[in-house]
Amino acid sequence: MSFTALVFDIGNTSTKVGLYWGGVLKKQFKTESAGLGVRAFKAYLKKYDAKYSMVSSTKHLRPTLARFIEDDDYLFVLDHRLSFPFRVLYRTPKTLGPDRLAGIAGSLHHFPRGSNLVIDAGTCITYDMITKEKNYVGGNISPGIHMRLSAMNYYTDALPLIKHFTNARSHGTSTTSALQAGAAWGAVHELDGFIQAYKKKYGRLNIVLTGGDAPFFVNRLKTKIFVAPNLVLEGLRKLLEHNVKGID
Repeated sequence: MSFTALVFDIGNTSTKVGLYWGGVLKKQFKTESAGLGVRAFKAYLKKYDAKYSMVSSTKHLRPTLARFIEDDDYLFVLDHRLSFPFRVLYRTPKTLGPDRLAGIAGSLHHFPRGSNLVIDAGTCITYDMITKEKNYVGGNISPGIHMRLSAMNYYTDALPLIKHFTNARSHGTSTTSALQAGAAWGAVHELDGFIQAYKKKYGRLNIVLTGGDAPFFVNRLKTKIFVAPNLVLEGLRKLLEHNVKGID
């Protein structure tokens, strides 16, 4: 579909914005603010002359923004009540993070016919599985690397807060490096373990990796993966197109 579309991925620590035309990402922005006000939202729509927009937020939207979107048939908030190009078999869809739904939709943009395991390595690490029959069957949620490091500091008296881990070795030779190794390489082994478990249950899989910490895992996993930095934006664009069909 050839129209200007703005999609917003509001996460726990930042907000990403994607501008699409004809299904192609033309511009993207990232702010360090994990929120969006109605005035800023209107300004984006006006600046880029966007008729259609979809917002995904891991937090509750500000009331004024939620009301503004609700009153316009061309604007959408991603939640379980929308139409999807796949079947959602999650038992508690109301509690399902919209970024997880967008990630699944984004995986279909890259691999529309196979079974896909989407891994989003961010504040939390999420695993989401869609079968080749287009059934979203759920997945797993575990602490992200920064959360693991923060938790070890918070729940102990002696362990320091470590913020950097990208150069973590497989084992530590000091308290600092041991914390880095435990958090970072523990996550690597977790990913490898879950990937093998899903392969055993579902057979051949496309492994799609995204999220802020994705670069750390790229060359450390035992299996072939496909890295999609803009997966959630791509999924929002796909879901927006799916839901605006027949409006005009």
